[in-house]
Amino acid sequence: MDADADTDAEAQSDASSGSGVPDPRDARQASVMPLKAAYQKVESDFNKLQKAQVERELKVSRKLEELAKGMTKQMEEKTTEALTDMSGKVQGLEQRLGRIEAALGISPNGMGGGMMGMGMGGMGMGGFGMGMGMNGRGPGAAAAVISAVQTGNLEQLRAMLAQGADPNARDATGSTALHWAAQMNNEMMVRLLLSAGACKNATDAQGRMPFHLASSNPVRGLLCC
Repeated sequence: MDADADTDAEAQSDASSGSGVPDPRDARQASVMPLKAAYQKVESDFNKLQKAQVERELKVSRKLEELAKGMTKQMEEKTTEALTDMSGKVQGLEQRLGRIEAALGISPNGMGGGMMGMGMGGMGMGGFGMGMGMNGRGPGAAAAVISAVQTGNLEQLRAMLAQGADPNARDATGSTALHWAAQMNNEMMVRLLLSAGACKNATDAQGRMPFHLASSNPVRGLLCC
């Protein structure tokens, strides 16, 4: 009898342990799993966005650097171009000044011969320059004619030519009065000199004719043929 009672007790104990009642710990673990998965997804998305933002910032930084280099190069090129142009203009002015000084007989250290201290266009009542005779072809005649052209004094030039001044007068560089009138694009003086017999084909020391120095179409038209 006692043996049968022990067997029944064990059977009841086994039945009780296998009754299928859920463990609370399993329920808590099951509820945490979706939250953990969601957190991991948010973290992964955040890392991707952060990486994409860094890449965009790097691209923008490189683009700005390229633009800055391009602007710097462009500014340097424009500055060099402007300086070159300015240097050319200064050289042109220096050459022109040298020709004027040579025509007037002015040395770099002061007034030389030729006009003997007279200013550009300076004239006495008895002639057009120091040493110029009544026929307009004295020693200072060429300088006086060139000076009248350089200063744009049309009436003075007309008066000198009327008194016999040489319309083909040359300065120390070999440029004629017509060369100067053409270079200054002074159409009235070009017409006056041509009517007085100035030679269109005269060349200066560099082999240039008056036509080559003119930039005005009306003046070039007078000198071309």
